[in-house]
Amino acid sequence: MLPKNAPNSQPYGAIVVQAERDGNGGSATIGPYLTAREVAARLRVCTATVYSLCESGGLMHLRLNNAIRVAEADLTAFLLRQRKKGQR
Repeated sequence: MLPKNAPNSQPYGAIVVQAERDGNGGSATIGPYLTAREVAARLRVCTATVYSLCESGGLMHLRLNNAIRVAEADLTAFLLRQRKKGQR
């Protein structure tokens, strides 16, 4: 069985796989994964900044061949850590 594509995924762009729900309100799988370009757009920074954050270990990511993918949960955790740093 093929995974369901997200309704906003492009036919020739990166495929975004929707997480399936486990029945308890959580997801049974990790996802969706964002590209460096998508992360950059959400943070309103350039892709070079995203690559730098990944290289320094500040932003958890997966590397698939030459592609970087960031889980939604990892991006959220990164933003929460940055917010806490700003409140000190």
